[in-house]
Amino acid sequence: MEGKEVDMTDKIGFVGLGNIGRPMAVNLVNDGFDLTVYDLYQPACEALAELGAKVSANAAEMGRSCKVICVCVRDDSDVEDVVCSEHGVFSTARPGTIVIIHSTVRRGTILKLADDGHKHEVPVLDVPITGGASGAEKRSLCYMFGGPTELLERCRPVLAVSASKIVHAGDVGMGIALKLCNNLMTYLAFVSIHEGARLAEATGLSLDLLKQVGSVNGVVTPQMMTFIEGRNLARAALDEESFRASFAGFASLGKKDLDAALDLAAELEIKLPGTSCTRGLIESVFLDEY
Repeated sequence: MEGKEVDMTDKIGFVGLGNIGRPMAVNLVNDGFDLTVYDLYQPACEALAELGAKVSANAAEMGRSCKVICVCVRDDSDVEDVVCSEHGVFSTARPGTIVIIHSTVRRGTILKLADDGHKHEVPVLDVPITGGASGAEKRSLCYMFGGPTELLERCRPVLAVSASKIVHAGDVGMGIALKLCNNLMTYLAFVSIHEGARLAEATGLSLDLLKQVGSVNGVVTPQMMTFIEGRNLARAALDEESFRASFAGFASLGKKDLDAALDLAAELEIKLPGTSCTRGLIESVFLDEY
């Protein structure tokens, strides 16, 4: 599909202004892109409007005018609603509109949307991200791009606004596959630091000693320490109800991502026993149980 590189004169849409999506959208509008945003939470839209973004009533309205539409919502059902419902992008998008899915979802969802998009002449690309909200704010995200090289180059100006690295994983579906591999390793690492810290504490050793040794030999990563130190600080500062309310959402996302990885493994007829165990443990790890 021929086309020129996206530039400041093109209308860009962004759906999903949560912890990561909001700073990504802020970066786009601050860098001068003609940005239109949409989120069910209206105060989030109003905050972007104050910076100069336009606000859309729904994804269908966005589809009528935007050349590239980025989607950064929670899960598969949210992505499907934004893209292919009666008020979704497909209902109005012109041929050649590009839909970029940043959400971590099942690969099967991406492939189905890409197939449906082909019928509408609307390319759907999987471009999941890693680096979190702080990475989005610092413009240091890593993007895992699934799609043709030509579309990567066309969309690069939009992606580069919040990215320090863009990895071309391959064709559509490979970006999300790479993200699921990355996430399953992340959650296994969280189980590792949780259980190592529990054993250390039970024997009278401090987490700091574990950190000192593990940082030297590479076993304990900064991400692992950020997780457990943040969780432990919250555990000490909050009552049980508030603590569970704060971390239940992270546990839910962990289960969602691990389910997606296990679904992909089943499709490929391979076994991931460690990931299966982690799926059963991850809620307790986030909630500091067992």
